[in-house]
Amino acid sequence: MAAVAGELHDIAARMAACLLRAHGFEVLAPLAQTRARSRRPDPALAAVLVALSSTINPEVAEQVDMSVAAARQTGGRVVVGGEAMRKARLPEEAKLLRSFRELESESHDAGRKRPRS
Repeated sequence: MAAVAGELHDIAARMAACLLRAHGFEVLAPLAQTRARSRRPDPALAAVLVALSSTINPEVAEQVDMSVAAARQTGGRVVVGGEAMRKARLPEEAKLLRSFRELESESHDAGRKRPRS
């Protein structure tokens, strides 16, 4: 879960991370303005769901493309949300979500979750 580079608002991304944690996911959530290139896939961490948000910058195509390529390597999928994502040119593999309810629904069939303690 991450706000895209250049994004100053990460409250929605943090809320999404909390929602996913509540549903049993181990969530890696870098802070706002984390460059996409610094989110390199770690073979030990096969992401099942990559979620990106942007509220102000619709010029996010490169970052979303890199996330889609990384998710493809691990068998995961990419979901995006936020006002700017609605205006962005997105690859077919990135699914635009319009609400936290849609994120919750999408997460139900996303795959592996951390074991319950």
